[in-house]
Amino acid sequence: MSRLDLQFSDVYSQVISFLGTGSTGTDLTRAKNIVYRAYRQFLYPTYYTDTNKRVRHIWTWLKKRYTIHTTNGQYIYQLPIDFGRMLMEPTYGSQSGYPPLQKVSCEMIDNNRTLAATASFPYQYAINPKRGDVDQEQMWELWLWPSPNGGYDIKFVYQINPEKPESDTDYFLGGPEAGEVILELSMAIAEQQEDDMKTTHHTELSRDLLHNMIIADSIDVPDTVGKLTSRPDPFYQYGYKKIPESDIYAADV
Repeated sequence: MSRLDLQFSDVYSQVISFLGTGSTGTDLTRAKNIVYRAYRQFLYPTYYTDTNKRVRHIWTWLKKRYTIHTTNGQYIYQLPIDFGRMLMEPTYGSQSGYPPLQKVSCEMIDNNRTLAATASFPYQYAINPKRGDVDQEQMWELWLWPSPNGGYDIKFVYQINPEKPESDTDYFLGGPEAGEVILELSMAIAEQQEDDMKTTHHTELSRDLLHNMIIADSIDVPDTVGKLTSRPDPFYQYGYKKIPESDIYAADV
C-alpha cells in the first residue's frame, strides 16, 4: 500500500507544470528553489491571535527531547547539529533537588568565570552561536555556570532544523497534510515570484491550508504547563495555571 505523503519530486514537478517550463537544467533548479523557499515558510510560520498579536507557531513534530551528560570541569557542550532554538528551561532528570537552569548571556558566564573559578551543579546556561566557515551550517553551544563538579543529566526540549530534501524520494516532515500545505505554498510562491501574480488562488488557498493545519496542530498542545514554582521542595503544595493556547511555546516576532 502506497503512502499519501508527498515526496520532493511530487511537489517540484507540479511547480514545473504550473510554470510551463522544462524539467532539466536551470528550469529544474528554479522549481526546486521555489519548493525550498516554501518549505522554510511552512516550517517557521507566524499567525495573528484574537488580540491581533503576531506569534510564531512551533509544530509539535519539530520538538525534540535531548539529554546532555556533563563532565567534571567542562562548561561548554556542543548542541545537536539540528538544534534550532531552546523551547524550555533545561532541567535535571532523575536527579531531584536541583532547580531548572536559568538563561543568561554568554557575556555573563564569561564574567562569572573571570571573577570566580566555582565548581558545583550548574544553575545558569547560555546558548552560544559557534561560527564556522561559510561552507558550514550554523552550529550552537550550551554554556554552563558554574562548571560542573561531576556528572549530571541535563534535559531539555528544542526545536529542530530539519534536513533539506534533495533526493526525489525524500519526504517532507509533518505527514500528508503537511505535504499538501507545502505544495500550495510552492504554487503560491510560483505565482508571486515567476508568474507576476496573473493568478492568486494558490496564494489564498495556501493561507487557508496553513491556518487550518496550525489549528489542528494546536489541539495537541496541553492546557497546562504543569506545576509552577521556584521552590524545589517536592512536598510543597503547588498550583496549576491554565495558559492560553496562543501563548504556549509561542514567541513574539
